[in-house]
Amino acid sequence: MGHRLIYIGQDRAVDWVPGAKPSYRVWAYERFADGNDPLTEILLEGNWSTITKGHELIWLGRDLRGKPDSVDDLVLDWVPSTISEDYPAGYYRVFRVDPEGTKYKSTASDILAEPYLVKGNWSSIRASKKLVYLGGDRVLDWEPSSGNARIWILARKAVENAVENIDPFPDAPEVEWTWDSIQKGHRIINLGGDRVLSWMPSTGWYRVWRYDRTIRDGDPFPNPPLVEGYWQDIDETHELVWLGGRQILDWQPESSKYRILLFDRTVVSANPLK
Repeated sequence: MGHRLIYIGQDRAVDWVPGAKPSYRVWAYERFADGNDPLTEILLEGNWSTITKGHELIWLGRDLRGKPDSVDDLVLDWVPSTISEDYPAGYYRVFRVDPEGTKYKSTASDILAEPYLVKGNWSSIRASKKLVYLGGDRVLDWEPSSGNARIWILARKAVENAVENIDPFPDAPEVEWTWDSIQKGHRIINLGGDRVLSWMPSTGWYRVWRYDRTIRDGDPFPNPPLVEGYWQDIDETHELVWLGGRQILDWQPESSKYRILLFDRTVVSANPLK
């Protein structure tokens, strides 16, 4: 109970249990498991002392322009609401992902390599917000209660090479708008390739949107959606996790049941996750 699961790139997934002594396990993801369990090998496990209940972890991808062996995936550790004096609302850190826990010299093996790259505190990205990485160094900052949304540019190179703490979103938002139909009760996940899924678990209503990166004034997810419909078998008991490429994990935390779904970009009139 209480498990969280995030994909962190390079066919790795972190199973994390927040709490007084938060534990984590790093699983190897076998992308082509042919019907067998794709999460079978634990590569690394341990306990975090500073990433506890109340923290959110958001995968920020990697610089695909770099050489695979020379670039790291990044993970954002964010505190939406105040936990303590040391971890106020808006507190953030950015970590490098150490796939085997041995790439960087630190006091102990850890998937999130110490020391962190940068830290700080946001005044406007706090408890009412949700953050979703959209690929290509773009991060969606969305407020479900109002539908207000912004997209920030991640200053990846500055973060990776920082000699002092900096804001990973140093500039004004690239675009700001308000959604009328994606508000409270919805969830949003990135599907890769400039496709985003909005989903209302209480009703099963889903829509797939095209992300238009050229738009600077107005909604960069223009109407109409590419496809929409209602799921009969994915509800509030399910979590959907993008695993990179076309693959989506449909997971029921309470029962541990799961399945891997494939996103079909060509579907325009039926369920695109099969």
